[in-house]
Amino acid sequence: MRPYVVLLSILITLLLIIGVAQVYEPLSGLTGANHPNFKGMKVSPDNTDLHNHTKWMGYLFAMGLIAMFTTILIIGSRRASKNTGMFKGLVVFGIVYAFLFTMMILANWSYVNDPNHSFFWQMPKPTAWMIYVLWLSPLIVTALYVFNFERWVISPEDEAEIKNYLEQQSK
Repeated sequence: MRPYVVLLSILITLLLIIGVAQVYEPLSGLTGANHPNFKGMKVSPDNTDLHNHTKWMGYLFAMGLIAMFTTILIIGSRRASKNTGMFKGLVVFGIVYAFLFTMMILANWSYVNDPNHSFFWQMPKPTAWMIYVLWLSPLIVTALYVFNFERWVISPEDEAEIKNYLEQQSK
């Protein structure tokens, strides 16, 4: 399937999710009530994370964004409408990143319902997933890009071809 069609499909899906969110009845108490001790501070009567439709629509929307960014990276890596060696790496990265993001979301959903609030390396578990795993995962793509630049992006032959072209243009 052509990546532009995939991108268009993802964008339509994201718009559908936004449309579905518009027809749901607003959750009561989202604007909050005045805090009893601090003037000007608002508190929510219950946690919106516990509402199934908001958490699932948010999750699906985020997965759509991950798919969209992965597709945009794939479109940017193509040469002459053909996939380069970077294609497989970007697809694997997109899948792994979506999996890691899902693990962070599942950790958050269980953390909200856990009265003990367990910690990992001095952080709440969802925060630990975000900082220790998700923030570091783009380094993998960066490393792949740096170490495979000459094979995937511009080879020495391509550089010579560009140099010849520029020499011909300057004459």
